[in-house]
Formats: sequence, structure tokens, C-alpha cells
Amino acid sequence: MNSNKKAIFVLAGLFFAVQSLAQSFPARPVTLLVTFPAGGPTDIEGRIIAHHLPAHIPGKPNIIVKNMGGAGGMIGAEVAARAPARMQP
Repeated sequence: MNSNKKAIFVLAGLFFAVQSLAQSFPARPVTLLVTFPAGGPTDIEGRIIAHHLPAHIPGKPNIIVKNMGGAGGMIGAEVAARAPARMQP
């Protein structure tokens, strides 16, 4: 019985921790990187996703679509790989 109480307290703690993270998430807009030029089918799919995605993220942040076309998507992939992680304080 004692281990059940511990499990309940751990789950409750995790629940409140997730809730506090969800409240501070939309402090900045989210950038969606599309690795092909604007106007193509990949760009259109990215913009459709960017339109519907805020409904599924806590806080409903703004989604900015950024096109980085060239070299078959390698330029955009390199930009994404070298982007600094932005953590909330």
C-alpha cells in the first residue's frame, strides 16, 4: 500500500510539472523550417501544417514558416543542425 501512495505522489508531481511547462511555452513564436523554395508542394504542405499546428500545442503559439531552399534541402538541414537550442528560463 505504501508503494501505491508513492506512485500517486510521483504521478501528481509530474502532472503539475508538465502543466507549468505548458504555461510558459508560447513566450516566442515557433519557426517551421521548410527545406525547399517557396511556392512548391513542400512549401504548401508546410504552410497547411503551420496553420493547423497551434491548435495542438499548449498556448497556441504563432508558427512562422521559413523557406531555406537549395542543394536538395541540404542548406536548410544544415541551418537546422546548427541552430542553437532555445530553452525557456
